[in-house]
Amino acid sequence: MAFNMGVSGGDPHTMQVVQSSPRIVNNTIVRHDSDTILASGLGSPEIRNNVLARNGGRIGGTKGRGICDFAVGTVTQYNVFFRNVIGALLTAGKDFRRIRDAEVELQRARLSDNLDAAPRFTLGRLPRQIDEVSPDRFVPSEGRSRLVHAGDPDPAYVNGDGSRNTIGFTGGPLAYPY
Repeated sequence: MAFNMGVSGGDPHTMQVVQSSPRIVNNTIVRHDSDTILASGLGSPEIRNNVLARNGGRIGGTKGRGICDFAVGTVTQYNVFFRNVIGALLTAGKDFRRIRDAEVELQRARLSDNLDAAPRFTLGRLPRQIDEVSPDRFVPSEGRSRLVHAGDPDPAYVNGDGSRNTIGFTGGPLAYPY
């Protein structure tokens, strides 16, 4: 997903999870207007193996987090966060610029194994305009990207070829082989 935009004054989260427990797995969410994933209520969503990069800033510059977690039991593991305008995570009433800082301070087992890192896609820089967007733009560069084979090692998340999960939309058992 890339370049979701909302109306002026709106708050267009890319995904909004309220009182539910979905699995949000192997997505690449880049350059959206607002906060990327909002989780709230009594649910326990699982957020794994996603790239959350360069989100926020176009609507007044006051939004732009990888995840806003107000849910009871959110699991946030094996995600890559990179240069979101406000930061990686808002949870427990605090903004965390880097996901590693949140993991150290909060010490929750369900918040672990995430990375603050450049995704390093095959075609170089992240696109600045919507006309530059194609799936090929977001394929991790083999040998340069920390996304390759760095996702959840659980057998349920392995790549189609049986190797360890690649973080982002090109990884996991159902991913299209690029």
